Amino acid sequence: MGVLLIRCPIAGREFPTGIETDRDSFELIPDTLAQSQCPFCGTRHWWSKRDARLSELGAPAEMIAAEG
Repeated sequence: MGVLLIRCPIAGREFPTGIETDRDSFELIPDTLAQSQCPFCGTRHWWSKRDARLSELGAPAEMIAAEG
């Protein structure tokens, strides 16, 4: 199981969208628009499947440090 990550266009840092999935299920997700709240700049960013990447390692290290 992994998490979908997107990149903040303002801060340039990746953050988790809150969606957990596996690689096979990720391939089945339609390319529709969604929004996620950015922990770095505080705004909501629109994104689609092509903007996201599946991280099977979990949240980026910089995200874990920001939460701690």
